[in-house]
Amino acid sequence: MDATPKVSSIPALKTDDGQWISEPQQKANIFSKKFSAKYQLFPREDNRYSEIRTSERRQQCEAMPSEEFAAKTLRSLKEDSATGPDLLPTKILRECAEQICTPFKILAVLILQHGAWPAGWMMHWIVPLFKKRAVFLPGNYRGIHLTPQLSKAMERFIGSMVVSFVSLPACVGPNQFAYQKERGARDALAFMVLTWLCGLNRFFFIFVSLATNQRVVEPSGSRSIAAWKHKDNFLHGIGVQKSFTFARNNKIK
Repeated sequence: MDATPKVSSIPALKTDDGQWISEPQQKANIFSKKFSAKYQLFPREDNRYSEIRTSERRQQCEAMPSEEFAAKTLRSLKEDSATGPDLLPTKILRECAEQICTPFKILAVLILQHGAWPAGWMMHWIVPLFKKRAVFLPGNYRGIHLTPQLSKAMERFIGSMVVSFVSLPACVGPNQFAYQKERGARDALAFMVLTWLCGLNRFFFIFVSLATNQRVVEPSGSRSIAAWKHKDNFLHGIGVQKSFTFARNNKIK
């Protein structure tokens, strides 16, 4: 995480050892350390608690969206959304949607074919935003991530094809309720209650475990799914997903 601001509207900050910092560069370094320590993920764990059968079936990916859909995606960007590190405002993307929809679609095809997210879109700006309590404590700020607007449009454009594929039971298992269309917490609760009632009716024992930490669980069958084929093009969607989730470079602004 880099920290190279020129000016600062943040008041003087107080460090953990009681020192007061007024220089913009030093403030950015403090925020960089605080945000780096705060934004940590739990270690990944293999799923050892539920059996997920692997499937060799290949899912036919949906056709590449048209140029009209690409122009619609660009026009859907909010004009008042903040500009990212590429300094390309959404107003230009919206007004020039008809002219750039063709190269935008070509870029989406190249991203899928190479299975890699553009390196220029891996850079983010982080703007400290005060939350509450003492304004001089850096721990009372949260970082607002500003990403390139063009990358946001590309996420929606590619997501229209990828989401339907990764939502298959072969990818996430039949008991996945979070981040699924027409599935939510109420559906999960109803499913569990009905499962318990059926189990009690058959004189089964029901064990309830309350987890205090949320951890990332990797389904055992996810590694067998590497790519899918549409017509003559191999679209390496899983490669794009891995590249998209790589560590990002950030700058405190």
